Amino acid sequence: PKLAVVDGRIVKTPYYSSGLLIETNDIYTKVYAKLGLIVIWNQEDALMVELDSKFNNRTCGLCGDYNGIPIYNEFINEATSYNSITYGNLQKINKPNAKCEDPDETQALPSCNGHRDECERLLTSSAFADCRLRLNVEMYIQACMQDKCACNGNEDSFCLCSTISEYSRQCSHVGGRPGEWRTQHFC
Repeated sequence: PKLAVVDGRIVKTPYYSSGLLIETNDIYTKVYAKLGLIVIWNQEDALMVELDSKFNNRTCGLCGDYNGIPIYNEFINEATSYNSITYGNLQKINKPNAKCEDPDETQALPSCNGHRDECERLLTSSAFADCRLRLNVEMYIQACMQDKCACNGNEDSFCLCSTISEYSRQCSHVGGRPGEWRTQHFC
């Protein structure tokens, strides 16, 4: 049996109590809440939250506001588009006696254009042919480029695997059928 921690105690899964169901397998941990919430965690680097439609336009945050307008997000304010560091700095709560310096916004998004060709090649390969019309690939190309920048020149494919895995996951989630993109030497 798989295990989970609930209120500080270890429980076996599947676990059910007070409108909460926790299921675990080798790939995912899923939490179903009766109030209309599902959380799916791959036990590594991806967390997906699914909400019942009764929550439309009633949420806010980095995952979006569930208002049905995909182009709208919290990183855009009228004509200004924030990068993630600027946005994070705007959310800081000032507390007495707390010393919290803002990260340097000028260093937030180094020019990562040198990685564009590689990222574009990976995300528009034939394995993802069924995904192109279902998802905004540019968003994932940008994330891929940022991942490569963050790796500081390390050529390990691990730097890209998370982004490409998420693209593949999201493609499946919207009804696409991604092909086999992993190889013996990549991810």
